[in-house]
Amino acid sequence: MPTPPGFPGQSSLLSGLFGVLQSAALQHAPTAAVWSALRLNAGTWAWQAQGSPGAPTAQQLEAQGAQILSQQGVGIQNVNTYRALAGQWRQAARTAQQLGPNQQIMPRNIFQPPWAETGGAGAPIEFRVRVEWNVTPATGASFTKWSSYQISAPLTTVTDLLTQAVGLAKGAKSSALVTDPSLANVASFEIEQA
Repeated sequence: MPTPPGFPGQSSLLSGLFGVLQSAALQHAPTAAVWSALRLNAGTWAWQAQGSPGAPTAQQLEAQGAQILSQQGVGIQNVNTYRALAGQWRQAARTAQQLGPNQQIMPRNIFQPPWAETGGAGAPIEFRVRVEWNVTPATGASFTKWSSYQISAPLTTVTDLLTQAVGLAKGAKSSALVTDPSLANVASFEIEQA
């Protein structure tokens, strides 16, 4: 697999913590809360990777995370770059969710991250669709589960996209929890250029 292109403000640590920034974008979190979440998550990763015994406090994790962010050179400009990307992701996901089943998927409905491998002058040829499935087990409470699928066909309508995802889910070994992948069991979805 080729190395994704770089972009101004790129940080491998922040790429790994992008989910934290996506959550912050959904919650419209203030800057102080974003930094706290980044420190806490970086510290938690380090603590788990070290296999340290006991349970550290949130303050200990944040202190370790602050040290890691500093050592990796993560500053306000990097974080602002990734927060802007998380905002673009949120907007694309929101507009995709507003589409009707037979509406055409447009570029504004697709998150186009700078690390996409199919970027460039031509039309993108690969997409990643994340689907949140409603799962109703034989026993126990219903829940939702996210799964990702690679789509290598032109995107047309939402129904077409989700039908492709259903087909991939039915053939995937990892979809054991998704007992009935069907259009009726799609809770939500998002699209990203791969």
